[in-house]
Amino acid sequence: MDRFFSLNYLSIFAFIFCLFSFKFNMLGAIRLDDILILILIFILLFFLSRRMVGLPRFFLLFYVYVGWSFVCLFVAVVNNRVDLFQGVFFVIRPLEYFVFFYVGVCFKNIDRNNSILTNVLKVYIIYAGLLILLQSFNVVGVVSGFSSERAIANTGGPWEMALVASFLAIYFYFKNEKVFCYFAIFLLILTESRVTLLATAVAFFVIVFNGRPKLKSVLFLMFFLPIFLYFFYKTSLYLRIESVLTMKTLNIIKHAISFSYPVDQSEYFQSTYGDSLQNLTDVDGDASASVRFTRWAFLLKSVFNSYVTAILGLGPSFAGKAVDGNFVRLIVENGLVGLFFILFFFLNLFLKVREKVLKGYIISLLVSSCLIDALTTYKAMTLFWFYCGYIYNSKVRMDYE
Repeated sequence: MDRFFSLNYLSIFAFIFCLFSFKFNMLGAIRLDDILILILIFILLFFLSRRMVGLPRFFLLFYVYVGWSFVCLFVAVVNNRVDLFQGVFFVIRPLEYFVFFYVGVCFKNIDRNNSILTNVLKVYIIYAGLLILLQSFNVVGVVSGFSSERAIANTGGPWEMALVASFLAIYFYFKNEKVFCYFAIFLLILTESRVTLLATAVAFFVIVFNGRPKLKSVLFLMFFLPIFLYFFYKTSLYLRIESVLTMKTLNIIKHAISFSYPVDQSEYFQSTYGDSLQNLTDVDGDASASVRFTRWAFLLKSVFNSYVTAILGLGPSFAGKAVDGNFVRLIVENGLVGLFFILFFFLNLFLKVREKVLKGYIISLLVSSCLIDALTTYKAMTLFWFYCGYIYNSKVRMDYE
């Protein structure tokens, strides 16, 4: 019992550390938080062996997806499409994130009245806001390859900060912390992440305004809309959205389709990274659209080059670190079957769970995944799995049907 009690406090420390820490790479792609997660995995295996915690059958489809990923990796390695070590690293990433499900369960054992989590998230959003302010004046640096013109805080990039801000906005709205909700939306706007801003708006529309809108929901919208429009035009977010809605973007897509062809992994990296990346961004139009659609075209033509690869994919890690579209990544690395498993998992979770914060965040993650790698983003998936465990805890399991 004392050991289980200690695990609860260790879980609180682990969550706070991973939420507040920067992404420092120690050995290649291995980060400091990876070491902490590894320690948590060993502790978790100990408690699983003692049957003090279990593997919930509710996430069966997720386990099937991970198992399928190992099958895809085996086939890809046999056919020399991907490196074994890199492939294993990509496959176990979802399992690392899944550890935070148990962190959430243990966290809830201590936080019975929800006050600890709410206060931790309040402190974090203030901390992130201060970091963004200091980074904008170059007082504090950023641990990524992006400039501080877009909000990053302690994340790997503006897309990751946007997903974190999306979760915070949804969480604080349903916890009746409207001031913090507005602040989270403000930080989301500062990231200038177009798709996650849209995803958050869709989540609010589906969850908050589902059915007959309540008066407080209407007042929330009336108060938020003018603020949103003001910062929308004051930041370069307006210009980034305007650059997409032009004929230049359509011409970029046409060029990407005609320019691409089926490639192996080394040819793909040569065509879309390094010096080629500079050429892709030096275009008359939206640079991110040029990079994104060129990568998509190469990857999709490669994976659909045969029926076998369409089903099994080209193997985990084939697409590299950034695809700028999680659904494209799933098709390319795990085939159409892998895409089906993960989508069905999220759909099943969305339909069965009653907790509105989680339902809203699922929408935000899936919509964002259309144009960014949301489901492989560290802090975003940490928050997702942590909150799944937090509401799954035995005392609040009624949140799951």
